[in-house]
Amino acid sequence: MPTKRKLRITPEALLDLKLPSDLRISPSGARVAYTVEETDWEENDTSQHLYVIDAELNKDPRQLTRGKTQEFGLEWSPNGDWLAFLRMPPADDDEEDDEEGDGKAQVWLLPMDGLGGEADKLTDAPQGILAYEWLPDSSGIVYMAREPRPKPLQQAHEDRIEDEEDAFVDREEKFRRQIWRIDLEKRKAALIHRGDLGILEIAVSPDAQRIAFLTNYTGELNDYHKADVWLLELESGRIRPIVQGAGGKYQLHWAPGGENLYYIQALEPEYSYSQSNLFAVSIRGGDPVNVTAVFDHDLVGWRGYWWDQDGRLYLSAAVGVATAVFVLEGEEFVALIQNDEHIHEFTVSPDGSVAYIASGNQDAPEVYWLAAGADEMVVLTELNSDWMDQYALCPVDVVSWTSPDGTPIEGLITYPNGYDPELTYPLILNIHGGPHGRVAQSLTSGTPAQVYASDGFVVLSPNYRGSEGYGNAFSTANRGDLGGGDYWDCIAGVDWAVAEGIADPERLGIMGSSYGGYLTNWAITQTDRFKAAVSAFGIFSFVTDFSNSEAPRWEMEYLNGSYWEQPELYAARSPATHAQAIQTPILILHGDADSNTFISNSLEMYTALRLQGKTVQYVRYPREGHGFAEPKHRVDEMRRCRAWFDKYVMGAGQTTTYRLGDKIVQDGWELTVVHAEVAAYVGHPAAAGRFVEVAFVLREVAETRAELTLGPADIALTRGLSSSGRSGRPIGLPMTVLGQKVLAEGTRWRFAFTPEKDERGLSAPISVTFRISTAGGPYALAVKDFPPITFDIPEEDKDDDAPPTAREDEP
Repeated sequence: MPTKRKLRITPEALLDLKLPSDLRISPSGARVAYTVEETDWEENDTSQHLYVIDAELNKDPRQLTRGKTQEFGLEWSPNGDWLAFLRMPPADDDEEDDEEGDGKAQVWLLPMDGLGGEADKLTDAPQGILAYEWLPDSSGIVYMAREPRPKPLQQAHEDRIEDEEDAFVDREEKFRRQIWRIDLEKRKAALIHRGDLGILEIAVSPDAQRIAFLTNYTGELNDYHKADVWLLELESGRIRPIVQGAGGKYQLHWAPGGENLYYIQALEPEYSYSQSNLFAVSIRGGDPVNVTAVFDHDLVGWRGYWWDQDGRLYLSAAVGVATAVFVLEGEEFVALIQNDEHIHEFTVSPDGSVAYIASGNQDAPEVYWLAAGADEMVVLTELNSDWMDQYALCPVDVVSWTSPDGTPIEGLITYPNGYDPELTYPLILNIHGGPHGRVAQSLTSGTPAQVYASDGFVVLSPNYRGSEGYGNAFSTANRGDLGGGDYWDCIAGVDWAVAEGIADPERLGIMGSSYGGYLTNWAITQTDRFKAAVSAFGIFSFVTDFSNSEAPRWEMEYLNGSYWEQPELYAARSPATHAQAIQTPILILHGDADSNTFISNSLEMYTALRLQGKTVQYVRYPREGHGFAEPKHRVDEMRRCRAWFDKYVMGAGQTTTYRLGDKIVQDGWELTVVHAEVAAYVGHPAAAGRFVEVAFVLREVAETRAELTLGPADIALTRGLSSSGRSGRPIGLPMTVLGQKVLAEGTRWRFAFTPEKDERGLSAPISVTFRISTAGGPYALAVKDFPPITFDIPEEDKDDDAPPTAREDEP
């Protein structure tokens, strides 16, 4: 039986991956709860809903929540009777009312005796729930919430907004974060601590007599570098400090027994990007102890450490491009789960069984189960099995090279499918952000290297100095040297790829986001070897970034002070200082609501290059912050990047391949192919083949005054990568009659476009239908004299009742 041809990975395909998270094992250890995030194309958003599976029996997962809400933050009650979670109503909820708690995240409960019953809302905090924990006896929860305005002040505030008297003094109005308790039986919330402005996390002691909490006192994001541990005695209401001093602290939890608190903190507390370590402190007094002092790896994960019922400590850590789970045996951390994969998060059952979420370079995210004492893991979910069957992943290797100063550097290289080592390929240098981040061996909707490799590029993703996963000295190696050693680490990777015969030195591109955007901006001021660049929300001027960011301390940590203390360093390492040297065509992308790397960075770069007559394009994304979230924006981002590299790296300034969604301008007319999909029509069987419906738009973009005619002879669909092979003509026009899709067969039709003298912006949507064979693969559409547009049609799936869709699965 012939092998089914897999499709190449497109932006839409990447976003169709399902992402599990919020993993929690029941107290009995029998069931695993988790959420699954999926792209909702219709709403241009993501949905996140709750599932439960019996891990021991490995039964099919059961979905417990549905609809337009978002569920996250799962926690089993200690007796296992309830599953609590945070639910966020949809943003357009007609019943939104801040004073009643609607429109904000609230705690909901699901009865778990037999998985029956409906979810029940437990809290009605006016400003929503920020964090919560169960009481040890399962009688209720403790939660943290922002204090509301008093009702008269809230009403006055709403009146001013309605009347557009909405001027405000920055940082004048401040609200405490308070700690509350609510019982399951009485359902009446009680304030147990008035709080302060900066409470970050809470943790209930095993005996329910105390609540530990972290605070930075101010609530300011810029104070991320500090947090102290305090203890609230519930009986007396007294609070006292446990750990004070330099360093941000997070992931605060009680150890079994209730005598010690654990938290994660940077090894060098004055530098937040120093290697993260686990510390323990007694509530009776004494100095904190570094539990992982002999462990040379950064702790990572949504929750990076757990205990089993015997008090054994488990933790997850970054090990180069992989992430592993370790267990403390005596005084040594022993690898429990360590493969060529990334452990996104994990959780431990009382008996020491581990549930975890993992993905690899060639494996999509799934939930796994490693029973206590077992040698082999079990896959609990098949969230992405159909996706894996449908799409052809590009091969990925872990590679290494040496920087000019002798520093060893590691990274990932993604090859196009069908890679031939006898040939050289266009290369994209893909630089991660941070800089204290890393590229890991994983596959998620945030792995665009697969999209670009599917288009024929080799993608090199380096873990340059400053990345996590390589020890403290490496993490802190670019302090005071931004754009120095880290830049040369990246350039050395390109040199390695060229020397190995992988990369064509005349076809090089560079891209990055956030700090990766900075290194991209910096690189093109230092060299003209790159034929194209893409900078997403990157830094252009350190003075601009410091002055506009909500976290200017970042510059102070990396550049050893403010710009008035280090004016020469700020200027010398800012791409803005060297803007006149830029020759590389650059695409600049930024979100309008980015309060981290403020959009003024990108606007200043665009203005500087535009006024010099350089090749630059600047794209702004409404509503987006530091990174793009809306699915349509993410698709647009990848499409634009791909087209930019195609034009300036592949085509030396000329576009070589047009795809769905691309705008093609020729002779005063603009052509955009909107979609190509397998279709079915009432009363029209496709016989031995299938119908393919193609929709496109023609728009007048210049005063051509020339008539454009279009008929069946002017449109052709060819199987293959160009329009030069045997082609088929449209067999008719699709229509909708009484709500049903029908096909008007025939070839004696013609569209005529005649711009009027005083009319501008003439446009017309057109849909035509072709009959093709059952074979899938690449197809090329030719319209009149426009260049061909390519896309993929899936193989016919005999098991599916509904026809598959090719949104943009192009060759």
